[in-house]
Amino acid sequence: MDVGFSMKNHVYQTFARLKGVEPVARYLLCLMIEKGLIGVGLEWQGGISKLAEAVGHNKTKVSRGLKTLVGHKILAKGKKMTRGRPVETYRLSIRFSAMGNLTLTESVCMRILNSESKAFSQLSISERCLLAQLWVASGNLGEDAPAIAGGESSALIRVSAVTLAEDVGLHESTVRRLLSMLGDEGFISCVNTDFPRSKILSRENVYFLLGPSTVKDFPAKRVSTMDLSGVLGWFAGNSGSGSDELTRVCGFNLRSAKHRYADMQLLGLDDAAFKWYLLICLCVVLSGNRADAEGDLKRVIGSALKEFFQIDDKDSFGASEGGSREPRLIESLLDRITSQLQGEVLQLFSAKDIFSGEPLLGVSCYPVGRPGSVRLQVNSICLSNSALKE
Repeated sequence: MDVGFSMKNHVYQTFARLKGVEPVARYLLCLMIEKGLIGVGLEWQGGISKLAEAVGHNKTKVSRGLKTLVGHKILAKGKKMTRGRPVETYRLSIRFSAMGNLTLTESVCMRILNSESKAFSQLSISERCLLAQLWVASGNLGEDAPAIAGGESSALIRVSAVTLAEDVGLHESTVRRLLSMLGDEGFISCVNTDFPRSKILSRENVYFLLGPSTVKDFPAKRVSTMDLSGVLGWFAGNSGSGSDELTRVCGFNLRSAKHRYADMQLLGLDDAAFKWYLLICLCVVLSGNRADAEGDLKRVIGSALKEFFQIDDKDSFGASEGGSREPRLIESLLDRITSQLQGEVLQLFSAKDIFSGEPLLGVSCYPVGRPGSVRLQVNSICLSNSALKE
């Protein structure tokens, strides 16, 4: 295996195991491994000044970082006798495991922690570690992943600032400030989920991690910028009357009492925060470049709509003005909207030949533009091992 890639592999594994260790110490150890100063069979020997010069940090940060790592028993401190004064030594206590094919999470995280990554060099150590921790956490979700996006998604994470603060070793207020900065800089997108009646978040936020600034560090080829119209455009906030769009898709007969009741219920979808959330969920599915894109789209759209309307069983809805209960009608209409959105997205991507030609290892899809004129930007990205060695 390529030695450089092996080092990056070890950097990722080290970072992922240091949850709760503050950023300066965490990043210091990653730099030491990346630069071959410590690792399997490697022991650092020398003082603080020598190490500070080797990693490009000041002595105060290096001294504090080493003390933290020794305190967490990540590094074992010792002394080597010489003819003069004894020399301090540091040995890594972590055992590494073999890494197979890289996931999206591992690839992006290794890029973020790479000291030579251009796109992430503008970030502070704390920003860099927080962004990397978001990706590590998203890759470890498993069955606890947001049901709205599915357990296999590694570009969407639901997490609270309190949890992140514990994971990164920072104060909650600092984490909130850093998250806002990462959003402003285009590395993540916080999905506004203040829409009513949802059980998706409680005190947590949902973050879309594959932002345009993150993609810049990968060999990327711009595929297309897509205009959004129809029902998809309305969910993106581009269309005029939501009532007209939904009436057309659902085939309402407004002279029917049942349909008038359903119409009033579905007008609740004209909620900007929820529509934006659904759009981001679609971006996550499309960014995955999965084989079953059609099935994933239907599942995600349907789950989001049912979550919004709290459809868990046949008795989820309250009574209409006439006293009758119509949960089946609402579910049927939501199925029509789901099918319409699914069809529009697939037709849009098919028309642009997004997945034609050479197989893509990754696709980044994200909204761009101002409210009222939102479009989708789609980039193909290379996540191969060879790309990480560059």
